Amino acid sequence: MTSERWSTHAVDLGTVTVTKRFGPQDGDRHAREWRALTLLAEHAPGLAPEPLHGGTDDGRPTVVMSRLPGAPLRGCGWAPARRRPSPPR
Repeated sequence: MTSERWSTHAVDLGTVTVTKRFGPQDGDRHAREWRALTLLAEHAPGLAPEPLHGGTDDGRPTVVMSRLPGAPLRGCGWAPARRRPSPPR
């Protein structure tokens, strides 16, 4: 399954992995994502996908990570609860 082009990267959902391919103008987004996944794997294992591979694919920066169980929220009609306004002071 491949994502629509709705953000700065393309997402390929495999059965056990997720591959993000960043555009040529991504700056350092791929490196920041890799660092974040690595830190989370070290300090909070199981909270986020496990980083598996970082590099390039067809010249595009790529991050491959484990796929977490569950269903995507995009397009399911779910919306976060709205915060109640603070009472006047």
